[in-house]
Amino acid sequence: MHQWGLCTSAACQCGAPEKTAQHILNECRDLQPPDNMDLSHPTPETGIDNTPPTLVCPDNILLTVGPPAGSLVPVTWEPANASDTYGIASLNSSIESGSDFVAGGQPTTVTYNATDNNGNQNTCTFTVQILVDNTPPTLVCPDNILLTVGPSAGSSVPVTWSPATASDTYGIASLVSSPPSGSNFVVGGQPTTVTYTATDNNGNQNTCTFTVQILVDSIAPVFTFCPADIEIAVDSSVTGQVVTWGQPAATDNSGIAPTISDPNFSSGTFFATGSSATIVYTATDAYGNQQQCTFTVSVMMEQPVDNTPPTLVCPDNILLTVGPSAGTVVPVTWEPATASDTSGIASLVSSPPSGSNFVAGGQPTNVIYTATDNNGNQNTCTFTVQVLVDSIAPVFTFCPDDIEIAVDSSVTGQIVTWQQPAATDNSGIAPTISAPNFPSGTFFATGSSATIMYTATDPYGNEQQCTFTVSVMMEDPVDNTPPTLVCPDNILLTVGPSAGTMVPVTWEPATASDTSGIATLVSSPPSGSNFVAGGQPTTVTYTATDNNGNQNTCTFTVQVLVDSIAPVFTFCPDDIEVTVGSSVSGQIVTWEQPSATDNSGIAPTISAPNFPSGTFFATGSSATIVYTATDPYGNEQQCTFTVSVMMEDPVDSTPPTVVCPNNVLLTVGPSAGTFVPVSWPTATATDASGIASLVSSRTSGSTFIAGGQPTTVTYTATDNNGNQNSCSFTVQVLGVW
Repeated sequence: MHQWGLCTSAACQCGAPEKTAQHILNECRDLQPPDNMDLSHPTPETGIDNTPPTLVCPDNILLTVGPPAGSLVPVTWEPANASDTYGIASLNSSIESGSDFVAGGQPTTVTYNATDNNGNQNTCTFTVQILVDNTPPTLVCPDNILLTVGPSAGSSVPVTWSPATASDTYGIASLVSSPPSGSNFVVGGQPTTVTYTATDNNGNQNTCTFTVQILVDSIAPVFTFCPADIEIAVDSSVTGQVVTWGQPAATDNSGIAPTISDPNFSSGTFFATGSSATIVYTATDAYGNQQQCTFTVSVMMEQPVDNTPPTLVCPDNILLTVGPSAGTVVPVTWEPATASDTSGIASLVSSPPSGSNFVAGGQPTNVIYTATDNNGNQNTCTFTVQVLVDSIAPVFTFCPDDIEIAVDSSVTGQIVTWQQPAATDNSGIAPTISAPNFPSGTFFATGSSATIMYTATDPYGNEQQCTFTVSVMMEDPVDNTPPTLVCPDNILLTVGPSAGTMVPVTWEPATASDTSGIATLVSSPPSGSNFVAGGQPTTVTYTATDNNGNQNTCTFTVQVLVDSIAPVFTFCPDDIEVTVGSSVSGQIVTWEQPSATDNSGIAPTISAPNFPSGTFFATGSSATIVYTATDPYGNEQQCTFTVSVMMEDPVDSTPPTVVCPNNVLLTVGPSAGTFVPVSWPTATATDASGIASLVSSRTSGSTFIAGGQPTTVTYTATDNNGNQNSCSFTVQVLGVW
């Protein structure tokens, strides 16, 4: 056996001095190393280098980008680190740094191979994976803003607000508001929707909305207490009097107490005998609207002779009736009250004065007369003024029927007479009946026909007409019988919101028959005409004329109703979470089929879901199941729930505690529109491990159908160990029309 190594003996020289071999017996004559042995870099111990180089790869690379999945993304990295005692001959990578990788694909293995100068090799690997971030950022808008301003604010007002809050795992690239905070909004206008759009650093977007509305308060404060006029009589020897009174008080429709200014003369002022002053307090509300409280303080010399108030008699109460054309306010005049006194009348004042405007259709208004005699004694009397509006037309108690007279073919015409129409009116006053276009006793030529018209007008301008037809026809001994005519039944058609404002409606024509045959059958409007969707019933009239000119008519109605109410899921499965052992790759999950009803009474169609019951879900996966119910008119509603198959957590399997708000029942008027935004407080969630997420199926501030069925809102809480729990409440908007 031979051992090859470094020989230091002078006698052992079998080649180049640095490439010698030593025999076990210290003899090297005629000994050479094997042909395949490289002794260029022998180890001191053995004379052979068979140690692979040291090689350290980069860490695995997990890079997240925005959609779409399937695009190519270049990825670069620092090269692997290779070292060896005898140097590195080569370092190769199976995939070069800077190569493209598929976004959303599986992890790709990159292999580095290092070779040292003695041919020893080593490899290392790492993975590159590009994840696609499809998750929009979380975005929460401010609450709806309802701002009240005064009349002086102008036609538009700038409104500012705290920005929406946006967050995302990968950071927020932009947060844009339309319109921006500080924009002008129309004073007294409808609510304006403000939309925030958040974009994360991977290009995913989310939006939220809230409304801004500016109300105008132009209603002045109301004094709930304003002192009456104060008159004090003092002895002739007294130079004056200190006068006090109670502090006026006022309220305002805004609910904020108005500011009451200091008066020109304060309570406790000394007033000289014979003087008189008007005291003025001004109440100003938070929006600049003002109202004054005024009263008079008089200190007069005592009159020992006269303290008897004047005699005062008011007019009787006035009840005035006007017609609709009179407008919203009507001026009313009256004879003044009569006042008398032995000392004479100094003043006679009416509040409000004769000739003032009074609200048509309003409540009775008190008119107060105040009489003051020459010694300052006063008396008052009152009467009421009320303006009623009569918008009811007269009623004809008698209107002649159509008159048809048949004459011989030799007769040129006929004098036709009829009874004078009669009418009554709710006012109790007989209405005026106008002279007709043709008076009774008019001669009508044979073959002629005329419509006679009388118009009854009540004292308030309301009108009603009486019309009938006079026909003088040549006698027809053969046929004067109108044709038989039967109309279709009334049509009540229901359509969905997508049908538009006008809907064409067709029907089978009326059936007409006559022994002489039918000359024409005419419908007004014709079959196939457009009818207003959501409008009132429209009368369709068929007129049949036989071959001898006799006519008959029949009518039916067409009405198009609009169904914009979505179906309601009567059952939608709750979120399903299945826990399996760590050795189980997945689980088949089943659930009960959702069910839904619709206000039309016709069962809605429920679409097949994206994942059917009985699907196999891999451990660690989660999927949202979506069923869509569609009624016959295209209205849709979705049932969504989540199926999650999670690995068993021996430490924490307790779901978080989650508490929802109470059910929301909101009542609105007709001006609220079809869709109404509804806000509520966020559900509360707690867990010993902390809450990872709290997600609502509908965001606070979403719109709901006015007059629709209750909508279920579900909050789902997930703790930091993946346990979930949910709670739900309902939102319903009732419409008062």
